[in-house]
Amino acid sequence: MISLKINGIEVKVEEGSTVLDAIRAAGIYIPTLCYHPNLPSHGACRLCIVEIEGVKGFPTSCTTPAEDGMVVYTETERLKELRKEILSLMLEQHPHECIICPQREGCSRTQCSSNVPENERCCPIFDVCEFRKVVEYVGIKEGTPKYIPRKIPQIEEPFFIRDPELCIVCGRCVRVCQDVIGASVLEFVYKSSDITVSTAYNLPLAEVGCRFDGCCVEVCPTGALRDKTRRWDAPPCNASCPLGYIPSKMVNLTSKGEFKKGAEILTTALARIVSYICQAPCEKDCRRGVLNEPISIRAIERFLLDNYRTDLPSKMPDKGKKVAVVGSGPAGLSAAYWLALLGYSVTVFEANSEIGGGLRFIPEFKLPRSIVKEEIEKIATLGVEFKTNVRIDNLDNLKEYDAILLTIGRQKSEDIDLRTIISEAISGKKLEFKRVALIGGVMSLDTARTLVRLGVEAILITDRSNLHLDELEEAESEGVKIYEGEAKINEVEGGYEVLVNGKRILVDKVVSEKYLVDEEFGLKVKDGLLVTKQNLETYRKGVFAAGSAILEGFSVARSIATARKAVEEIDRYLGGDGFTEHYPSEDESDFWLGRIENFAKLQRVRMPVSKRKDFELVELGYGEKEARSEAVRCLRCDLRLKLESPPLPPEEFIELTVENIASVPETEGVIRLLDEEKNIIFIKGTEDIKSLLEEYLQDPEAKYFTYEEDKMFTKRESELIQEFLQKHGRMPKYNDELEDLF
Repeated sequence: MISLKINGIEVKVEEGSTVLDAIRAAGIYIPTLCYHPNLPSHGACRLCIVEIEGVKGFPTSCTTPAEDGMVVYTETERLKELRKEILSLMLEQHPHECIICPQREGCSRTQCSSNVPENERCCPIFDVCEFRKVVEYVGIKEGTPKYIPRKIPQIEEPFFIRDPELCIVCGRCVRVCQDVIGASVLEFVYKSSDITVSTAYNLPLAEVGCRFDGCCVEVCPTGALRDKTRRWDAPPCNASCPLGYIPSKMVNLTSKGEFKKGAEILTTALARIVSYICQAPCEKDCRRGVLNEPISIRAIERFLLDNYRTDLPSKMPDKGKKVAVVGSGPAGLSAAYWLALLGYSVTVFEANSEIGGGLRFIPEFKLPRSIVKEEIEKIATLGVEFKTNVRIDNLDNLKEYDAILLTIGRQKSEDIDLRTIISEAISGKKLEFKRVALIGGVMSLDTARTLVRLGVEAILITDRSNLHLDELEEAESEGVKIYEGEAKINEVEGGYEVLVNGKRILVDKVVSEKYLVDEEFGLKVKDGLLVTKQNLETYRKGVFAAGSAILEGFSVARSIATARKAVEEIDRYLGGDGFTEHYPSEDESDFWLGRIENFAKLQRVRMPVSKRKDFELVELGYGEKEARSEAVRCLRCDLRLKLESPPLPPEEFIELTVENIASVPETEGVIRLLDEEKNIIFIKGTEDIKSLLEEYLQDPEAKYFTYEEDKMFTKRESELIQEFLQKHGRMPKYNDELEDLF
């Protein structure tokens, strides 16, 4: 270790550290723009200059090695003036009218009360702009020249906007692209004395091998590289998975050939079943689909689970309490699995002779019976008791149980039951129609594919929103005719007339996918669904509900997700602590992607399919080569979220205590309350700042505050809320009631 003095503060750092490292270790802020914690030091912006005793000039702290005994100063008057001069040179070529505008907070920058020309205003990321915050901290030198637009056109890319007009040539994007990601797409371009950042020959990103991971946008301190839409807080595929999977991690592990690790994070109940039949909302939200087609996440998941089996989690000790699960469909089986793992004695009641509920009606060409049987046997090994041919008509018959979970599905059909059609068709019973229109989602699709195999002409009318892309393509190749839009049905001689999107279709029969809860047990029912509280408890104490009985539409993943939540709530109800999960570790520092020529044009790897038109399995599954090739197409949306945030100028947050409020004036103004992590949770204008703060002293979430004195507090409140909305896309937590006004 070596010892330095920074502004009189003694600090010790490892040998090999820079002076900037020592400054950070001392807890001192120094402005930077080219520096970033994940990038090699560059020294281009020169804002981090310091004075060092015995050293001539003003060296950049990010590139100067720290030495034992150094005495460093970061805030002398000369340094402050030099930083303003440096920024003045940048501002001469960067819009800054909005930075000096007194009405800047909350301004949309689409209309300007000062009549600043639009091309001289700041960009849409103004409220979160790092450059702006640094400028406000350092200050603008008097006499800084007015910005004159260079009129360099913006470049529209698939996900990003490249705006060279706003570039300050800090080099962050070039370094992250070349040194961290390894794609080497962005580079410095030198023309006479002018330096810019661009691609080779200024070609579009898609033509030069861009990986579209977004790390360059993440590190850009201005709006020179910015997202077309709001930055996400989690990869879209992760955010859309009802089961809490981390598809981005699974796909990344697969791309590296770490298949066993990939399988180990697929921890849901009925995991193999899900990998065959999930409608995969993650694929609909996959950003790769903007380039060409989304990643085949479900196919990769199935490959992992078909080939790399994982051990069952360890059961918790017996809790000595009993839970009854009524219904053995996906939700009931999943709930039984998790309840057993938590140490409960579980009995599953099924009215029919066979366990499986709706799973029994999924055609074999989509889900082999052997997999359903295997998953049920796995649950049975946990000690779950299954009772078939037992119909529960009265919940009072289950009084011996400490809690009851209803996973009864929706059995009552307003039309012919699609499940009956499938069963009768497969059993060989003669059907009464030759041409049928099916209106609905996944059950209608399964029925249509079953019927065409038996010589019936099947027409599916659907909005496609809840159906898997591959299954739709397979259905069309098998002969199912698919139409999108709202259907109007008229009864005509000999059958029905269906009008959809200007097309007239004549059929023998029309079947709509409409199901209601059949067994209500005296519980609240609305629109054919059981009504529950937020914790999924019905309005009868100790009775919970999950699955399609409480959900609109049919989705195996969402049904299982509600079962998981119900189990957690039952566990809390019975005095437990819920789940604890451990995922295999992944090297968080592994940012390297490398270069792949024509990456944007890589086509989706199609699942090998059977050409037979019988009831044998259609989707044959990936092998290792197909799985890895498909996984490599991933844009790695997660990478930018793993980058550290660059140090920003300090903000003044005051701890919410009686002592601190005592010094606050009793005058008009605006307060902002913040939680433990310093997230803003409330913005409010008031005639008496002090009194309003005192009201929140006992609030469990409010930990810090800031305030501004302002006689026009209503206007200022509106500006600050608008600023928050533009930054976060939502209202502060305690301002939700004002959402409609904004």
